[in-house]
Amino acid sequence: ASAGGSDIATAAYSAAAKTTSVLPLKTLAPKCVWSNKEKTVVYCGVPTIVPSGTYPDDWYKGIAHFADKLWKINVKTQETDLILDPAAETLSDIDMTNLTIDPTDSFIAFTNKTDMSLWLYRIK
Repeated sequence: ASAGGSDIATAAYSAAAKTTSVLPLKTLAPKCVWSNKEKTVVYCGVPTIVPSGTYPDDWYKGIAHFADKLWKINVKTQETDLILDPAAETLSDIDMTNLTIDPTDSFIAFTNKTDMSLWLYRIK
């Protein structure tokens, strides 16, 4: 994410290749988790709208809240797949954080930062 800016951007750094890839979707790092099975895949909660603000500070302070969708992003090919639209499934907005994934990439758990509720979603 950008440091203290009004816009956000997300990038992945490969320590082995010493290269940086800017992700095609904009989000904050705490909204992402790496796949355990596919080394070039990251799952991220991506805000549908990013209100103007100073990020990531406003989000950490609770000044800004997001309505996220869960995306699968291949950092090598830049391919994106929508995995979950919580607003469509649950009729509520979820501000995803603390994403974790099980060893088989079957489930993602995350916290809704708005009310601190815990969610579990079956990916496959």
